[in-house]
Amino acid sequence: MVALAANPTSSACQLDGQQRQALAVAALGGESISEMSREHDVSRKFIYQQKDRATQALQDAFAPFGRTEKSSTRPSQTSPTYQTICSPSSKIGSPVDDRSSVMEAR
Repeated sequence: MVALAANPTSSACQLDGQQRQALAVAALGGESISEMSREHDVSRKFIYQQKDRATQALQDAFAPFGRTEKSSTRPSQTSPTYQTICSPSSKIGSPVDDRSSVMEAR
């Protein structure tokens, strides 16, 4: 199966974060998905996706502290994946901070 790329000119791609959030909140509040879909010229699937993201964010925000089960597919900030992707030395054109060689020189 081939995944299709999102159409950057679609109405859904033109919505900013606050607009997507407003759609999600309205969907969580019980407004008609079909009506919102027509009004904003987006698919019902898109609105359901925004609703699911908002639901997940709320569940994560109000989860008990210290829970062991991760419900998000995003890497945590302490995971090796996150540290590899987001570390300053992994950014193109940034200087590598090699503290071990500095310590050895002392």
